[in-house]
Amino acid sequence: MEARRMNTVVHPMRLAAIEAEPTTALERAQLVRTADENAERAVLAALFHGHVEDAAAVVDARAFYWPAHQAVFRAAADLAKGKQPVDAQTIASALDRAGTLAKFGGIEWVAGLRAASPDVENVKAHAKIVASLYAQRRVVEVAMSIVTDGLAGRDDPGAFVDRSLQRINAAVERTRDTRIVQMTDVVRARVAEWQRMREHGYVGGLKTGIRGLDQKTDGLAIGGLTMLAAATGAGKSVAGWTIANNIADARTPGGGSQPVVYVSGEMDANELHDRGVCARAKVSLRKLRRVCMGAADEPEDAPLSRDDRGIIERNVQIAQQELDQAPIFLYPRVADIQDIRGALRDANRTLVENAADPRNPAKVKLLVVDYLQMMRLAKSERHDLALGTFANELKEIAAENKLAVVALAQINQGAKKRDGGAFANEDLKHSTGMSDAAHTVAFLDRPVLGMGKSSEEEKKKWAHYAEIHITKGRSHAHGRIQIFFDGARFTMRDAKPYEFQGLFQDDDSSRPAPGKRRGYNG
Repeated sequence: MEARRMNTVVHPMRLAAIEAEPTTALERAQLVRTADENAERAVLAALFHGHVEDAAAVVDARAFYWPAHQAVFRAAADLAKGKQPVDAQTIASALDRAGTLAKFGGIEWVAGLRAASPDVENVKAHAKIVASLYAQRRVVEVAMSIVTDGLAGRDDPGAFVDRSLQRINAAVERTRDTRIVQMTDVVRARVAEWQRMREHGYVGGLKTGIRGLDQKTDGLAIGGLTMLAAATGAGKSVAGWTIANNIADARTPGGGSQPVVYVSGEMDANELHDRGVCARAKVSLRKLRRVCMGAADEPEDAPLSRDDRGIIERNVQIAQQELDQAPIFLYPRVADIQDIRGALRDANRTLVENAADPRNPAKVKLLVVDYLQMMRLAKSERHDLALGTFANELKEIAAENKLAVVALAQINQGAKKRDGGAFANEDLKHSTGMSDAAHTVAFLDRPVLGMGKSSEEEKKKWAHYAEIHITKGRSHAHGRIQIFFDGARFTMRDAKPYEFQGLFQDDDSSRPAPGKRRGYNG
């Protein structure tokens, strides 16, 4: 009776939990009726004008709220698949055979759908509205069920939170996930896509601005995960930040000025800003602090003339102007997979709000996660399995959002101890499951880190030498790439042909001389 008296003031979701009524999840979801009848009718109208394939590329019958609309869409899709005409008569006949025509309003109602909207060329836009609302209803349905379960308090709180997040994530499903793809459809689509590329230019992966890496990989795979691993202190964050800056930089050949989301578990926004300034202004962090932040000179600092300071100030100002225009979004904290999804949604929403043409906004093209072992993982009995699950979810994010993902990671302490000192996928710390999810696996190698007993003069020769080892590529070459690594300025670039000639004992420029490369010391 207490719950009944509260009926006028208690939220329906809480009331359902209090009374423990035997309502189904779908019935609870219908407390919030989220649908757009006009958008659904617009999609159905387009079916009569030959746009079945366009609509079916975005939604299927499940996405429609009203059962009559579901039945019409399903009938039209079946007719088109059977190479039969799609018109009022054929759809009405299909509904009649199913015994639902009279219930929905007869052939007059079906014929009325054809004239529902004159803007049939916008079928994909209308279909996206229908699909988005379907996803919203799915989330509402699951969320209301979660509220009921949570208020009942039957589970361990930690387990309840983890399971609830998984259920919400699963609720936001793409309506095409369960559709089988026929090879003939793939052939036709690819032929058309190849023709467009021949006419307008080849479209490969996302160009990193590092020529050697782009040549080996054809750029970062759109819809794929790239694992970039290195030892602690080897500079994996420098590598990730360099790639992010290059892709966001309008000057990068073949794909600059692309929006980037950078998730950092180690550095805050100010640290990332300062690293970006150092890289673009070609100045060390120590000099940046002395000239622009007022840090006192130390005895070991080389003196800076007024002209030196003026040049640094000018270059820093230019660098900050460039960063001010760069489409980079920072998420500077330890994150779980739901945080990352939220950061992407927020970034894309901002891009829409600030777009010159809201109908054609830019979208995030690169997500960098720095680094995997620092992220907040789902609870699991085994850390390696949790990392593998996280990597697979990043792969799903890449595919769903049609962007490239670069995940930085640590390597095992004993990496490169095998014959030849070469890396292998299993050198990823804690998890080979991460490499299984990846489209590309690469390792950053700095030989100077293993030269503890060498002379300072010898170490100085190797200070800037680095290699990127590609050990896995689903559609590109493997091998090693020489890199000029500038840790003081937080950047790396392609090595020029003459820069490392003195390091090698023979003409094999693909690797350092024997005895100069050793495994890491941790």
